[in-house]
Amino acid sequence: MKKLGNLLPAARLRRLTHLTAITRNVTRWSSTYAMLKRYVAIRGFVYQLNDRTILSLLPTDEQDKDIDILLGILGELESGTKDLQAEDSTILDARNLFDETILLYPDAAKRLGPNADILVSPNFESAVTKLLNNAAGQLTAVERESVCGLQMNFLATQNPSDKPLTLAERAKKRKKTSHEEFNYLDCRFLRPTSNMCERFFSLAKLALTDHRRAMTPQNFEQQMFLKVNNWLWYVSDLVKAMSK
Repeated sequence: MKKLGNLLPAARLRRLTHLTAITRNVTRWSSTYAMLKRYVAIRGFVYQLNDRTILSLLPTDEQDKDIDILLGILGELESGTKDLQAEDSTILDARNLFDETILLYPDAAKRLGPNADILVSPNFESAVTKLLNNAAGQLTAVERESVCGLQMNFLATQNPSDKPLTLAERAKKRKKTSHEEFNYLDCRFLRPTSNMCERFFSLAKLALTDHRRAMTPQNFEQQMFLKVNNWLWYVSDLVKAMSK
């Protein structure tokens, strides 16, 4: 694809199709999917160029079959990646998406499983997932402790009238109170880590252009974190930090 991006091959390819070659971006894993998808789309036109240098670099028929299979897999993962970046994505949505991915690709459980090593607070995420799924009664003792900060003391509803409750009504009320000792905050405001990471990576891949190649990784990382967390600081804070 890099060869097809050169001046002469690109001009010859443009005579055959409006599609241009796409190269892989190291800061954007989805660019691998875009590159392979574009290759499959222009594969027939590339053979029409009759350029020996380019033809010698083309995959074999067997490799082309493998590329078609890989493209289908990457297409599914690409759709999941975009869903993770949705503004209304919740921890439950991310968990359901990861579980579905694990069913298709069991090897992904090492990184996407509910107890993956990458998780900082697996009990908290598991508890929030159950709360969002209206399954607070299934919380374990450890999970309940992890979300104690989200609890609201359960207040038994008062009888609107002065009429005393019947025996059956008191029994139902007692049963409900025993199973719902606490109410919990609406956990939809908690953003999944995967959502924030995907948004951050998308922002980084757009910012890391040829004009910023000379920046050190440390400076680039600091600027990106300042950009993402711009709601936490003001220009006055920056002036104070620079004056020290």
